[in-house]
Amino acid sequence: MAGGAQVVDWTLMVTVTARRAADLPAARQELERAVKATRGIRMRPAYGAQAAVFAAGLPLGYNPLVKG
Repeated sequence: MAGGAQVVDWTLMVTVTARRAADLPAARQELERAVKATRGIRMRPAYGAQAAVFAAGLPLGYNPLVKG
C-alpha cells in the first residue's frame, strides 16, 4: 500500500559561456527564454559566484536549500 506521493527537491545549475564579454547579454536572454519555455523552472542568477555554483553542481549530495 502506498503511503503517499514521493516528493523530490531538484537543484539545477546552469552555466553560460560566451566568446566575448559583449555576447553575454544575448546569452543570458537565450537562457531566460529557454527557462520560460519550461513553464516550471525558476532561475536565480549567481553573478560573481561562479565558484560556489560550480561546487554546488558537483554530484556530492549537496543541497544548497538545506541549512544544516
